[in-house]
Amino acid sequence: MKILSIILSLFLSIYSFAAKDLIVGICADNPPFEFVDQTKRDFFVGFDVDLINAIGEELGRKVKIQNMKFSSLLPALTSNRIDLVISGISATKERSQNVTFSKGYINASMSFLLKKNFKIKSLNDLEGKIIGVQAGSNWHLFAFDLSKKIKDLRIKAIEDNLLLVEDVKAGRIDGLLLEKPQVKRFLSMYTYLESFDIKEPGKPLSIVLRKNDPLEKQVNAAIDSLKKKGIIDSLAKKWLR
Repeated sequence: MKILSIILSLFLSIYSFAAKDLIVGICADNPPFEFVDQTKRDFFVGFDVDLINAIGEELGRKVKIQNMKFSSLLPALTSNRIDLVISGISATKERSQNVTFSKGYINASMSFLLKKNFKIKSLNDLEGKIIGVQAGSNWHLFAFDLSKKIKDLRIKAIEDNLLLVEDVKAGRIDGLLLEKPQVKRFLSMYTYLESFDIKEPGKPLSIVLRKNDPLEKQVNAAIDSLKKKGIIDSLAKKWLR
């Protein structure tokens, strides 16, 4: 009877762990990766949202999404308030000091969303211009380095991508540096804006986890499985192409 109780207790513990919700942090100002569906209050959609739900299914865990400022994502992860982060993030040396990254699930290249009639043929045409970038994002460092090379190029870095888009529309800044799929999304919404693609290698986007978290192997296995099944490619066709 005692042995049976122990076995039952172990079974319940394993089941409880397996059934534990997966708490995921996102910054939902990043269409088409993660954003709020305006037709449904607080309903998050996008490539990353579909992907993390598919990963949750692979792991047998229900996904619960928490939306927060971009700058709050990694602190929330390292303080155990969330289990992982997916928000169009690439690995960097600085970030890797405190967190770890999954395998890349897709590559993202850079592009500028530009104000109307801003004709640009090369990056040198940015001389004397104001470029926006999301603070702390993949492209913030690139923009900072660019400002050292191009005369009088000024960088406006704030947390909210959507506010920066409004700045472009109003002409308060000359352009906004984003991932190429984001620019395509905004161009479909505001056809009077323009774009300029940067000829730089794309960076892999990854899921962010705590260091030494056993969840890393599970997430990587799920990504491999979803790639093999063609699900990630299908999501890319749905959201990014």
